[in-house]
Amino acid sequence: LRLHHLAEDGALRLAIRRRRWALPFREHVTTVCPFLPVTGSYDDYLAGHASSTFRRNIRRYTKRFLETEGARVEQVRAPEDVAAAIDRFYVLHEERFRALGERSSVGESLRNFHRHVALRAARRGHVAFTFLRVGDRDVACEYAFVDAHTRYAFQGGQDPASGVTSPGFVLRALILRDEVIGEGRDEYDFLDGAEAYKARWTTRVRRLFDLDVRRPSRLGRWRTFLGGAPYVIRDLLKPERGTQDDPFEGGGA
Repeated sequence: LRLHHLAEDGALRLAIRRRRWALPFREHVTTVCPFLPVTGSYDDYLAGHASSTFRRNIRRYTKRFLETEGARVEQVRAPEDVAAAIDRFYVLHEERFRALGERSSVGESLRNFHRHVALRAARRGHVAFTFLRVGDRDVACEYAFVDAHTRYAFQGGQDPASGVTSPGFVLRALILRDEVIGEGRDEYDFLDGAEAYKARWTTRVRRLFDLDVRRPSRLGRWRTFLGGAPYVIRDLLKPERGTQDDPFEGGGA
């Protein structure tokens, strides 16, 4: 059984590790999942950010956008609006790739899949599309999943030709202010991957593991000893600490 990207403090990984003497398994860190815990107000977050350039830019770009004639933020969460929101989102998604001289690999079958998934999630209050708009034009969007505690930033898109300075940056700032902190959530989860833009917002990460688990046969128990012994010894010498605070590689002002 091959399990990919299990959170280090996730229930499935911990359940397998509790059975380490019966289940042969190997594991290794594959990537990280950056996340931003909410510990105060939006102003507290900005005041505590290490980069003065970041603080200056977030205030300046956000103010500039909000003062633009016709500029506004639009939230789409109602099930009846989700199909249209998916189409609007993927237009921006493709625009971003086009500006990079690339082509998006998203086809109609994947769009149909997301129409189905997003509709089901919307019926349970677990999906959110947040658009930046100027007049009747979409300039940026985040497609996210939400629950009472966490917003999961699934995908983003923006129109580089919109004339708005750093529209994706402005969008994330307003989401953090109004839909994460403003709606009382505890965390903004950037999902897996150590992309540089995530490091602009947080240095907190969870490690993600891949596990290879073998069947608990007699041979499997022998392999448990051979393959799992290093992890047992490691845990005896240095027990797991849970969520890590180590920063990851990445740029950003």
